[in-house]
Amino acid sequence: MANTTAVYARIDTKLKENAEDILAQLGISPSSAIQMFYSKIVLTRGMPFELRLPYPKPTAIGGMTREELDAELEKGWESMQNERLYSADEVDQELDEMMKDKRAVAESLFGCIPPDITLEEARAERLKKI
Repeated sequence: MANTTAVYARIDTKLKENAEDILAQLGISPSSAIQMFYSKIVLTRGMPFELRLPYPKPTAIGGMTREELDAELEKGWESMQNERLYSADEVDQELDEMMKDKRAVAESLFGCIPPDITLEEARAERLKKI
């Protein structure tokens, strides 16, 4: 038997259940998933995904009070006065960057993904192999 050791971690119960449901669908035990995670850390000499702060959530107007809406509109007005305007091309470029980040995470999980295949197609292909 291989020389092994136990890893103990406290995580949110719902997170654990959700993750284990997904792992079961993939046919991977939690122990194997942790082994894969640790192996990827060693191979990449770091976390196997980019660590960054989340993007701010878009503002939902429907759930805002009149005061909150006025404050958000004021922010937009100030932004325009300070010439912080973005062209459609700049917005498209930012969205492309966000998709590259998603593709990098998917590639770290599923392996190399050809550029002509969507992330959903890559996931479906991975599930077929299991």
